[in-house]
Amino acid sequence: MTWMVTRQIQWSGGHMVVEVSGGGWDLTNPDALSPSYKHLGEFKEFDDPRAACETAIAVAHAWRKDQKGKKISVAHGHTGGMTMPFEPCTTTSLRKWAKDTYANMKKCGNCQALIREGRDVYRLEYDPDTDYCSEHCIEAADAQNQKDAEEERDQ
Repeated sequence: MTWMVTRQIQWSGGHMVVEVSGGGWDLTNPDALSPSYKHLGEFKEFDDPRAACETAIAVAHAWRKDQKGKKISVAHGHTGGMTMPFEPCTTTSLRKWAKDTYANMKKCGNCQALIREGRDVYRLEYDPDTDYCSEHCIEAADAQNQKDAEEERDQ
């Protein structure tokens, strides 16, 4: 899953919101404002929801400063390909969502790097339930498994 950070003025009530949209560019609400904070990561796709979250908070802070203290919220959600305003939330709840989402994401069985959707996944024949992010990691895991098996036999 990728996430996109955009600024929106929600059509349903005029709320100013920095959104973290699941699904990246293709599933972002279509009324995103032109990017003014690209240097902070606005309009960038993120693989890590925690990075998207921190970017959204930074963009909201900068936008709030430029808007002379107007109420600007953060939100996260998935449009599912439709147009829908996301429910504003606190920065604390946005960070909790990002942390929980990251904890539940698929990670490499060797190095714990995120395994991104649509990318090659490597698996050991004798352990098809564990995914690896690269040939290097699968070779390292295989070598460690063989070493562990040898040590177990020697005991």
